[in-house]
Amino acid sequence: MLTIDGENPVAYLFSFLDQSPVINDDKVGDEDIVAFFNNGTFSAFNDRSDSHQTSGSVTVFSRLVDDQLLTFEASDSSITDIETGSY
Repeated sequence: MLTIDGENPVAYLFSFLDQSPVINDDKVGDEDIVAFFNNGTFSAFNDRSDSHQTSGSVTVFSRLVDDQLLTFEASDSSITDIETGSY
């Protein structure tokens, strides 16, 4: 589960993030954020006998870059911001 504390706290289950790997969220606290989820990463919590188990990982960034609010979307192999087309 991803949780973000603050004035307007939010929580996302990994099962939800697995279905929606890019989340553009408005005003979590005082920040517009984007969360990127990847379901194929190796878990840091594996014991040595099961070192090949994978789990999800998530990263959170601000959506505001150089005073421009970006909106991200996922395709089959990349993540693109709609406003500039960069990936």
